[in-house]
This record gives sequence, C-alpha cells and structure tokens, in this order.
Amino acid sequence: VSFICLGNVFHCPCWNRSALPAAMFSRSNVSMWSVLKKCIGMELSKITMPVIFNEPLSFLQRLTEYMEHTYLIHKAMIVGGIPLLGFRWVSEQVSHHPPVSAFHAEGIKSDFRFHGSIYPKLKFWGKSVEAEPRGIITLELPLHNEAYTWTNPTCCVHNIIMGQLWIEQYGNVEIINHKTGERCCLTFKPCGIFGKELHKVEGYILDKSKRKICALYGKWTECLYAVDPAIFDAHRKSDTKRSEKDRKGSTQSNNADEMPPPEAETVQVIPGSELIWRISPRPDNSGKNLNSKSFSELESVSASDSLRLISSLRALLEGFCIAYGTHIYI
Repeated sequence: VSFICLGNVFHCPCWNRSALPAAMFSRSNVSMWSVLKKCIGMELSKITMPVIFNEPLSFLQRLTEYMEHTYLIHKAMIVGGIPLLGFRWVSEQVSHHPPVSAFHAEGIKSDFRFHGSIYPKLKFWGKSVEAEPRGIITLELPLHNEAYTWTNPTCCVHNIIMGQLWIEQYGNVEIINHKTGERCCLTFKPCGIFGKELHKVEGYILDKSKRKICALYGKWTECLYAVDPAIFDAHRKSDTKRSEKDRKGSTQSNNADEMPPPEAETVQVIPGSELIWRISPRPDNSGKNLNSKSFSELESVSASDSLRLISSLRALLEGFCIAYGTHIYI
C-alpha cells in the first residue's frame, strides 16, 4: 500500500469520499459458532472465515490508521509558526508464514519518520479472540535528533459468538526516548471483575534517573490527560479506598465476557489536569459504513491500484456476496 496525504486529503490514483458504496451487511443470519466450534486453541490465521465477518480493507490498509493522529506530531513540530502537514506512506506484507507486515511513513517536509513491523499472534478462547502484538514501532524526529520506540498492548475481542461485541486492550507499554533516556511507562488496564477499569490507561513520564516528571491518565477510547504526579498519586490513593468500599457492597456478575462497554464519557478529571488528546467523533453515517471513522472510509480508496483491484476486497466493498448455507461467499 502506498499513497501521499496532504493535510486531510489523500492523493492517489482514485477519489476521496465520505461513505462506502454499499451499506453494512447484516451478520444476524450467520452462525459464527458453526465456524469456530472446531477451532478452539488454534491459530486464527489458519482458519477460513466467512467473508461477511471481514471488512473491505486489507491489514495493510488498516495499518494506516496509525496516521490518524499525525496532527499531534505536526502540532509538536511547528517550525516558524507554520505547521508541517502531510505524510507519505508505504506498507507491505514481507512474510506470509508467519504473517509479518512492515510499514514506513515520513512527513512531507521530512519532519518525522514512522516505521515498524507487526506480527500479531491470534488465539481463539471460546468466547473471545486475543491478539498478542509482536514487533517494535519507531518514531523519529530528525529536527530534534530524537527516536522513540515502543510495542503495542494486547488486544482482546469479547462475545464473538453471541451477545454484544466489545473490545479491551491490556498490558504495559514503555515508550523510550533514546536520546534523553526519558521514558513513558503506561498501563492499559484489563476490564476486571467489576468493569470499573475498562479501557483505563495510566502511567508516568520518567527522566533517565527514573524520577516522575508527569502523570498521564484517561481512557484510550475517550481522552488522555496530564497532571502533576504528586496530585495524581494523592487522587489514586483516595480513589482506591472508595473502590474497596464499592467492591464490598457490589453484587455485579464476575463474567468479564458479558461486560458491556460504557456508552458515555466516564473519565473523572483531576483538578489541575491538562487535556492532551481526545478521540475524534465518528461521522453520522458510521453505523451504515462498518462503524468506521472518516479516516477509515478514505482508507478503502487510498491504496495502490493493485490492492484496490483485488477481486475479493472489491466485491465486498461493493456489496456483492452470495449466501450458501451458513457461509457467505464472494
């Protein structure tokens, strides 16, 4: 996949649009269990799945969603009062067995370089699918001679057979500044028994002597705040005491797979905090377009000709599928 993006406009041998050609398929008449019941514990990359459970995007196109928040880099890299907007992107599947994808992006003015490789290890655990990411991600800022590296947290999708689908990410992520020795240590919290930790992210920015410089907290589905670490530690102690009281009086089910996602913003803002990121709202027609964002809708037409003309992806994008028994084919 290769293309150029200037500001919010993709430049490629195709067109920009705000909606997909066909409405989202209904998955209600397809039994996921009929496919997965014989695959418990198997590597999902070796399982043939009904196409209706896919998106009309390849994994290489999906990787471009890393660039949705490029504006944050541009905001930090303003030179002479003028933001350096735009980027170039190229990605390729460099290995099929095991499946490994690599990507490289750079700013139009060479203000940043972003590259890495992804080798997702997928496992099916009955009610859920877990993706363990493998591969190092690197962000370089040549104007400051800085390089940052990190790995992604583990991702888990629940209720893939029945019930309401929901996703969580959990694990530790360490972002290292290899020039200064500073690092950002983040914890993506698992849902837990009572669901109060769902989507929560918190951690600290540390200097090379491991002294806390700043505390970060929020939810990866909503927003992220920065605050003085002393204030954050004091708030967390008081919040822990309240949580212990809530656990003693709670009768909530301990089945994590049945935990529904929150419907509204639930981040409690600590006084003195500074908002550093907030998720972009989805377009009004998102429900009819695979629940995608505007960036995702552009992805489906922003790849090279060879990828956009893959017959299976094109047929799914245009809505041409044939039902046969419990499977749906292109």
